[in-house]
Amino acid sequence: GRDFGDLHRRRLGGGGLWLIVLGGSWPYFERMLDANERPRLLAGIALVEQGSVRIDGANAHGLALGPDVARARDGTLVPNKPPGATLVASAAWLALEARHALSGAAIDRRGYSLLARALGALLPTLLLAFALWRRERANDEAPAHVDFALLAWLLATPAWANAKLLFGHSLAAALLGGGLLLLTPRDAPLRPARAALAGLLCASAITVEYTAVFAGPAIAIWLLVHFARRWRVLAAALAGALGPIVGLALYHQAVFGSPWTTGYHRAAHDEFAAVHGRGLLGLQWPSLASAWEHLLSPWGGALIWCPLALLGLLAGAWAARTEARPESRARHALFAAVGLSLFAVLLGLEQGGGWRVGPRYFVIGLPLAVPGL
Repeated sequence: GRDFGDLHRRRLGGGGLWLIVLGGSWPYFERMLDANERPRLLAGIALVEQGSVRIDGANAHGLALGPDVARARDGTLVPNKPPGATLVASAAWLALEARHALSGAAIDRRGYSLLARALGALLPTLLLAFALWRRERANDEAPAHVDFALLAWLLATPAWANAKLLFGHSLAAALLGGGLLLLTPRDAPLRPARAALAGLLCASAITVEYTAVFAGPAIAIWLLVHFARRWRVLAAALAGALGPIVGLALYHQAVFGSPWTTGYHRAAHDEFAAVHGRGLLGLQWPSLASAWEHLLSPWGGALIWCPLALLGLLAGAWAARTEARPESRARHALFAAVGLSLFAVLLGLEQGGGWRVGPRYFVIGLPLAVPGL
C-alpha cells in the first residue's frame, strides 16, 4: 500500500510538473502578437459573430493583419491557413461570451489570446503527453526511460515554445500523434471503429496544418502491409479520414472558389506569394540552401534545436527491425516512418525566416520520436 501511494504521488507530481513548466510561464505582449496567430484570432471572432472568416475592415478590430492573409474569391482578406485552429479560437471566444453573459466579466484581447492558446496548443500537448506516457509505461519496464523520452520531447525541442502559441503546429501534432496511437493498440486487434477514429484524427491534422498531408502515404503503406486481408479495417480508416478531408475541401470551395485552392494559392502578401509560387506551394526537392536552413542553421536547424528527436526517429526505425514483439515492431515502424517522412518534407521547404523557435515546421513530427527514445 505504501509503495502504491508513493507511485501515485510521483505520477501526480510529474503531471503537475509538466503543467507548471509548460504553462506556468506565459508572457503576453500585445505589440508582439504574431502575424501567424493574428488572422486566426480575428477569424475566430468573425466566425462566431458573422458566420464568416473575413478579417479586414471592421473585423480587423484595429490590428495590423500582417502577411499571413489571403484573398477570398470575393476579394476580402481571410487567413491563409487551414481553418482548424480558427475553430478552436471560435470556441475560446464563445466561452468568453458565455462567461460575459453569466457574470458580466469583460472580454479583452489578452484573455482571448491566452485562452485560445491554451485550448489550441497547451491542452492538446498535455493530452498527447499523457497518452504517450500511459502507452510507453505499459510497454517499458523501466519508467525512467519513459520519463526521459517525454521530457526530452516537451522540454528539449521547440514543442515547449509552440505549446504556448496558436500557430497550429502543436494542435496538429496532438491530432496526428493521437491517431497513430489509436492505430497501434497494445494487446488487442485493431477494430474498425477504432480505425475510423484514428483516420478521423490523423486527417483532422491536415485541417490545422497542410503539411500533415505528407504523413498520409506512410500511414497508408503501413495499413496495407499490416491489414491487407482485413478490408473492414482499411475501409473504416479511409472512411474516418474522408470526413475532415471533405470538410476542408468544402471550406476551400466556399472561401476560395475551388476545393483545390488553398490560402497559399491566394496569398495577398507579395513576398509570400513569390515563395509559395515556386514548386508545390514552396515545397521543392531538398537543396544545400534548404538543408542548411532546416538542418544545420543556428536559428532553425533540427540538429541544433532538437537532435534527440532525430535520434529517436532513427532509433525507432532500428527498433522496427529488432524488437521481439510483433506489435511493438509495428508501432515503431509506423511512428518512425511518419516522422521521417515529415522530416524529409521539411528539408525541401523553401519557407524560412519569420518568428520561430528552431524548426517549427517540424513540431508536428517531434512527439513521434518518443517511442524510439
